[in-house]
Amino acid sequence: MKQVYTKFFVFGLTMLLGIVLLNHCKTVAFTAPDNADLKVTINPQAIMVGEQSVVTVVGYKASGAPLPDGTVIFFTSDIGSIDPRAETTAGIAQALFRSDDNRTGIAHIEISSGNADVSPKISTVTITAPALAQLVCTADPQILPVGGGVSNIRVIAYTDNMTVLKDIPILLAGSAGMLESGGRVLYTNAAGEVRDKLQTLTDAVVSAKSGEITGSVEVKVTSNSPPVAAFVFSPENPKTGETVYFNAAESKDTDGYIVKYEWDFGDGKTAAGERVKHSYSAPNSYWVILTVYDNHGEKDSESKKLTVNLPPTEEN
Repeated sequence: MKQVYTKFFVFGLTMLLGIVLLNHCKTVAFTAPDNADLKVTINPQAIMVGEQSVVTVVGYKASGAPLPDGTVIFFTSDIGSIDPRAETTAGIAQALFRSDDNRTGIAHIEISSGNADVSPKISTVTITAPALAQLVCTADPQILPVGGGVSNIRVIAYTDNMTVLKDIPILLAGSAGMLESGGRVLYTNAAGEVRDKLQTLTDAVVSAKSGEITGSVEVKVTSNSPPVAAFVFSPENPKTGETVYFNAAESKDTDGYIVKYEWDFGDGKTAAGERVKHSYSAPNSYWVILTVYDNHGEKDSESKKLTVNLPPTEEN
């Protein structure tokens, strides 16, 4: 019985080792044989951030024959990213290099497969950033009401072919008022823009600067013209006790509207409104004063002399 158990144990162990070896063989890459040569070309060798290059490897055995199909070539890069491996077909393998980490400089790409000789040993791709050509500045609103307010500032960074640029440092400054950024450097987003807010009481120019490239936008604050007071009255020569009608409809405000009419009749009595009436109890000369106010708080006044006489019966 002991021999039976021993046979089963040996059989099971053998099967287990076979499965392990089989799995191990499956994971071992089929690489180039000794003395093989790998010739590397990259197209293009100079790209901009966000672009791609194709890395082509042509492999030969020592005999000069192409590497067998399925030979695995490994790739690494210190900048950007590259397909980690590719297999040969008719002795050729290709991998895609991507400048996808927003870094500039020279990417060093290493290729290997077994102990094969690689030429060149390290291939390179030069990565440059697109050149900033202009900064376009806008303001919304560009015209603020009397007393000022807040305008939303937007700056977009463009190349010379009007492609937007992200991660561009931009410094904004205002000739008046205060910017929300407070002098901090802002970086453009994926849409190539930065946003800021200007709060100002007066006209201001917001300028944007990145390196030698500048841009600007003007924000204007509307100025207010004061209203003009004007009135007429009837009758022109009233008698005591007679009703006098006052009309301020001729008053105007060229850039707004009148919100209030105040009257001083000169005899200690006052009134409010565009059209009013009043009577005088004693004969005399009175100065009537009209004061009007516009929607921005500005005011203007007009005065006219009014003479009140006694009625004919009282004069006799």
